[in-house]
Amino acid sequence: MENERIQSKNRPYRIVYIAGAGRSGSTLLGRLLGGHPQTFFPGELKVFSPTKKLRGKPARGNRRCGCGVNASNECHFWESVAAYLQEHHQLGLWTNLEVHNGDALTFRNHNLALYDAIHAISKAPFIIDSSKSHSRLEKLIASQLFDIRVIYLQRNPYGVVYSNVKLGRDLRYYSRHYAQNYHYTRKLLKGHDHYYVRYEKLVENPEKTLKDIMCWLGVPYDSAQLNWRESTFHIIAGNKPRMINDRLIAPDNSWRKQLTIREKIHISRRSLPGYMANIWRYEKKPAILQRRAL
Repeated sequence: MENERIQSKNRPYRIVYIAGAGRSGSTLLGRLLGGHPQTFFPGELKVFSPTKKLRGKPARGNRRCGCGVNASNECHFWESVAAYLQEHHQLGLWTNLEVHNGDALTFRNHNLALYDAIHAISKAPFIIDSSKSHSRLEKLIASQLFDIRVIYLQRNPYGVVYSNVKLGRDLRYYSRHYAQNYHYTRKLLKGHDHYYVRYEKLVENPEKTLKDIMCWLGVPYDSAQLNWRESTFHIIAGNKPRMINDRLIAPDNSWRKQLTIREKIHISRRSLPGYMANIWRYEKKPAILQRRAL
C-alpha cells in the first residue's frame, strides 16, 4: 500500500485546487489559468456523483459543456473521458462515478480514476479543479495521492453575499456562511502550501495576477491566457460566464448601489473581520516584514 501511495503521488500531473467561497470568481480564474497550453480547466469536478446536486438537478442529468454542446452525448472531450473511465476503471462518468463518496477507499479510487482520465485525454500536466468544497479538498489532501497546489481565492463579502442575494438566497445565511468559510479555510490550509488571490486584484490587473500565479506554479506565463475569444473550454458546472467567450474582465461592484445601508452593516458585522484579516495576513504583513528586513 505504501509503495502504491508513493507511485500514485508521482503521477504525471498536478492538481490546482481553487478554494474559497462560492460566487468569488472561481470560474473566471479557472478560465484564465486554463488558457495556458500546459493546463486544463474542467470546472467543478465535485458534481460527478449521483448524489451531488447542481442547482437542484441531479449531477448525472443532461448538462451543457462549456464548449456549448451537451456534455454527455455531444462533447467529444467528455465522451472520450467517459470511454476511458469505462475501459480502464469500469466506471460510468454519468452513472456510478462518486467523487463525493463518504467511504475513504471509494473516494480515493474514484477521484484517482477521474483525474487520470482527464489527464489521459487532455495531456495537460496541470488539472484545475474549481470545486471549492472544503470537505473534498480535505479528503484529497488526506489521500496523499496527488501533488495538490491550492489557490485560495477571496472576494470581498459584499460582492459574494449580494451575488447570492441576486439568485434569491438569504442575505443573513450567506453573511454567516462567508464567515464560516473563512475560518474553515484558514484551519484547513494551515501548514499547507497555498497561494492567496484577491478577486478585486484579479479583475483590476489580470495579467499581473496571472504572471504571479504562474510563477508560483513554476510555469511561464502565456499571453494566450487573456485571449477569451479564441479559447474553447470543456467546463462542467460553474457560473454563466463559463459559456461566454467575449466577456470583458471587469469588477462587478453592483452591490454598492443595490445593498441598503442596513444590509451592508449586517454583512460587515458578520463577514468583514475575516476578509480584512486575510488582507493583513497575506498582503500587509509580508510587506511590513520585508521593509523591516531592508
